[in-house]
Amino acid sequence: MVVEVEVDMEQQGVSPKASTTMVEVVAVPDSPPHATPACDPLQCLTSLCRSLLLSGSLNLPSHFCQGLLQQSGGDYAANTGGDVGFSLLSNEIEDTIIEGMPVDPLYVHLAAALYRWICTRRFPRNMAPIEGIKEDESWKSRLDAWNETVVTHGSALLELWQGIALKLDVQEPWSSVLKDGRKSVEGRCATDAYRSLSPGCLMLVNESFLLQIKEVHRYPTFQIMIETEGLLKVLPGVESISEGVQIYRKFYSCSKEQTYGVLGIHVVRPAQRDPADLLSDILNTLGIDGVRVLLGMRTTNGTLKEALPPPKSLLADSFSALQNPDAAGYP
Repeated sequence: MVVEVEVDMEQQGVSPKASTTMVEVVAVPDSPPHATPACDPLQCLTSLCRSLLLSGSLNLPSHFCQGLLQQSGGDYAANTGGDVGFSLLSNEIEDTIIEGMPVDPLYVHLAAALYRWICTRRFPRNMAPIEGIKEDESWKSRLDAWNETVVTHGSALLELWQGIALKLDVQEPWSSVLKDGRKSVEGRCATDAYRSLSPGCLMLVNESFLLQIKEVHRYPTFQIMIETEGLLKVLPGVESISEGVQIYRKFYSCSKEQTYGVLGIHVVRPAQRDPADLLSDILNTLGIDGVRVLLGMRTTNGTLKEALPPPKSLLADSFSALQNPDAAGYP
């Protein structure tokens, strides 16, 4: 349906043909419409795994998480945007869980192994005994419990990602107030990516939590959108409309705003569990032992369970130093 909203357009610096502007409002349907998924499940799983390891919210030691994130050169995978290894993951899933020294960072291989476990509904590695080595195989007694959590929560993750209509990147503090419900209207320019949105669609914010579209309102400018919807709903904590307009101006130029117009997207938090919560439960259930086994690491007497393989670059540097004792920095 379409409703008329009384707006004094001349006061907004707009030259209207009439004293009213039309705001298109669409109600929530009984069931969400079918939408083409915006998420590749494996990429989403890898990005979310990285985000959780960086967040420090998991019940895993911080140095263990850092080891999973570590790349060649000692840097952490903090600025990759989750893109590391996607070509390998999407084309050669089998190669990510073969024996041998994996290409770092390890979280990429962890995500790939988890993805295969979820899809096949069974533990993806053949941890056959190695002759002459006495291993600690106590983890096998927990495999059934691990499998139940991974399959149940993992299937829920895949189902959620298949229903995502759009992925949003939202900066703080707006991400937090969207998540806790204080911000209920998201303003965006009505570009092609957003014009196809409709009530009932699910959006994935920062790879971690869900929003469901309740209504979509169309406006000519951000100023009119903020005045009509209210600062408290659009930008809670901002003191003036002019300040709010300047916030949007950091992301959208005046020309883009005039070309495309503006959407006020009314959102609510859906009943489904967030992807971040589901994957956190999986990783916390696996713990250090489960993550190590999933990466193909074996445990014997004297093994430091919190230790992870060093990056290949470090091994290569150590080997080179041994072969060239005159190299700079060699003790």
